[in-house]
Order: sequence, then structure tokens, then C-alpha cells
Amino acid sequence: MNDHIDEKFLREVMTDHGTSLLKLVYSYVKNWTSAEDIVQETFITFSQKYHQFKGNSSLKTWLYQIAINKAKDYLRSPKNRLLW
Repeated sequence: MNDHIDEKFLREVMTDHGTSLLKLVYSYVKNWTSAEDIVQETFITFSQKYHQFKGNSSLKTWLYQIAINKAKDYLRSPKNRLLW
């Protein structure tokens, strides 16, 4: 089984969903730079775990859930709590 995601497909997903993911994550973290980092981490996780995607939801829903979880992790991190 090939666990590597096709680079062209990954680029398409990033183009199709990058802006909406950035807006979603920003709505949680209220910082554009942090939101950009989290979206990048979202796409890294997506590319590493795409082979686990079972299609029980839409790809968009799955990406959004990854991004939301990463945003919440960021907000809970001790490093971020020092900034508040």
C-alpha cells in the first residue's frame, strides 16, 4: 500500500481549501501569523494521514476538523497561555 499522497492532488487541496481554512483558524486564534502556521501544520497532517481517510465525511469536513483540533491545541498550549 502506498502511503504517500500525490503532490498534484495535495496542491489542488491546498488551493481549494487554503483560504477558507485560514479564515476558520483565524476565527479561533485571532492572529494571522499563527493561523498561517496552523494551516501549514494542517496540510502536513493531511498529507501524512490521508491514507487513513475513510470517506465517512467530505474531505472539506475532515480538513476542517484537523484545523480546528490544531487551533484548539494551540490555544491550550502553555506557550500561548503566557501571551494572554
